[in-house]
Amino acid sequence: HAVALAAHGPELAKLDPVLAHERGWKASPALENSEAQRQRIIQHVADFLLEAAGTKGFTLYVNDLQWALPGTVDILAYLLRRLTSLREVGKTVRFSLLGSYREDEVQGRPIAKLLAELRTRDHVAEISLSPLTQENVAVLLGSMLGIESPSACLSEVDSSAGVRTE
Repeated sequence: HAVALAAHGPELAKLDPVLAHERGWKASPALENSEAQRQRIIQHVADFLLEAAGTKGFTLYVNDLQWALPGTVDILAYLLRRLTSLREVGKTVRFSLLGSYREDEVQGRPIAKLLAELRTRDHVAEISLSPLTQENVAVLLGSMLGIESPSACLSEVDSSAGVRTE
């Protein structure tokens, strides 16, 4: 990852000044055109992830895509285009992208267009999951907390997560 960090650190520094300070990175000079600057950052983030995957494969998981901001969606879209183009020239990249979202909260959000596009691709799998029932949540909490009956916190989880009571 050191080579990828050295190549992309000056752009990544613009996204996280604290990390840049810790690493001793100096942000690259800004471009005059803000859209060109935005595109350069998107490219560097995606290229960093793909180059890092060349060293050691990994999966990137992005949760709650229904709330993703346009910049995040643009990075994911660019990343997926790069993966597709690499695949088309026969290159294997040990990288996978896994995302989750609430189907009933996608319409009208930045992620909607990307999801519609992804549904047309043959190398993308979409799996629909139903919300957990109250009983499922009780079993999950019990196993996570190491207790038999997590009833004390179950109602709090139910109300904040919209758990079905069926």
